[in-house]
Amino acid sequence: MRRAAVLLALLLGCSATAPSEPSWASVSATVEVVGEDTYLSFQPVAVTQIRLEGASPKEKDVEAYGVRGPIEKFDVAEGVIRFKEPTSVAEVILLGTKAPKIRVSIPAAERPDPRAKVPDAKTLEELGKFNVTFYWVESEADYEEEPADTPLLDDEGKELGRFPKTFVERVRVEGTGKLRDGRVINTSGKEGRFAVVRCPNGLGVEEYHLLPFRSVACDKGVVPIGTELYIPAAVGAKLPDGTVHDGHFWTHDVGGGIQGKHLDFFTGAGDQSELLEKAGLKNLEETKVYRVR
Repeated sequence: MRRAAVLLALLLGCSATAPSEPSWASVSATVEVVGEDTYLSFQPVAVTQIRLEGASPKEKDVEAYGVRGPIEKFDVAEGVIRFKEPTSVAEVILLGTKAPKIRVSIPAAERPDPRAKVPDAKTLEELGKFNVTFYWVESEADYEEEPADTPLLDDEGKELGRFPKTFVERVRVEGTGKLRDGRVINTSGKEGRFAVVRCPNGLGVEEYHLLPFRSVACDKGVVPIGTELYIPAAVGAKLPDGTVHDGHFWTHDVGGGIQGKHLDFFTGAGDQSELLEKAGLKNLEETKVYRVR
């Protein structure tokens, strides 16, 4: 009898110290399977864990990206990505994994407040007024009526393929394009040349993955790359996933036509600039910009 009581006490003691499973909240994510890879993209969330339902990738096959660039410190077990510290995540890539029905969730306690909060004025530095433009991922599928007779070349001068002329002209302006087979092409190191990249929305500079409605291109002589900006005119914009914009952006890119006080806002798949314009961030107009210290 005494032995049974001791065993029961030990079991109760173990259960009291075991970590509890968090309550999970789903995240609205765009899921794309391209070749052997699965791309997951969503509005940035500051989390310690992400659960993937529908796939159990190995750690070596997982890449994660956020507003600060590539994320290195995490481990993966039983479909859960655990970060070493709270991390702003916006993109997860599963290499060699096809998971078209995958679902993404985060601890419910870490779910962001849907209400956009005005930052403390002490954390902001006014940079003045900047001219506004927009750019996006151009899609080959939008030009199905045109013959695919115009080549795009890679860095070595080899043809990536032949595409509709208007698509080629537009992708040279936007810098990123999505092919009919789902692959993403991005401007490379040589002018007028492109490379296939393994990311859903294309690449900026310094290893930044472009994040829809968060990445902006700038003149890095005016605003350094990697700077967090607060732009009041974008606050309250309703985004495609149902979230509301809080006015925060990051300088992840540059462009030949982006000079001086000019910001080019990235809207992801196609021209979705009307979502920001409805809130007050108008194309070819000026807007107040603040740097977040």
